[in-house]
Amino acid sequence: MPFTTPERSGQKLPIFGIKTIGINTSGHTVPGFDHFLPTQISSKQIQSAKFIVNTMPLTSKTSRYFNQDVFTAFTNQPIFINAGRGPSVDTDALKTALKNHQLSGAVLNVFDQELLDKESILWDMPNVLITPHISGGFSTYNEAAFFNFL
Repeated sequence: MPFTTPERSGQKLPIFGIKTIGINTSGHTVPGFDHFLPTQISSKQIQSAKFIVNTMPLTSKTSRYFNQDVFTAFTNQPIFINAGRGPSVDTDALKTALKNHQLSGAVLNVFDQELLDKESILWDMPNVLITPHISGGFSTYNEAAFFNFL
């Protein structure tokens, strides 16, 4: 069962027959998720996740939310997808979890330090996919993206 946050990602997954657990501050329900938990969760509630999709905003409660304690709770070696805020993930704990096979892989769009250091081991890990830090285009994207270069 995926472990995800409710802001964006989990709302479409049930279409594919995937059961989702959303995490938010109070555990209140949001359409499109099967179950909700508050941000204060126990490892037993999340240990069997197959995918973790982080779309959390950055707050004092979500800073370093995904840390070694969370990563060691997983028993299924899930894939971690980070499209939330970079500082919501402890990057050192993420690297350790990937090296120790607590996670089977990661898709990373954001990091606690942007730009990711060119010497980071994440660039060379075969189980890591790094994507550009953009969420999508819009009708005037090219104008906005290249404005500073004109």
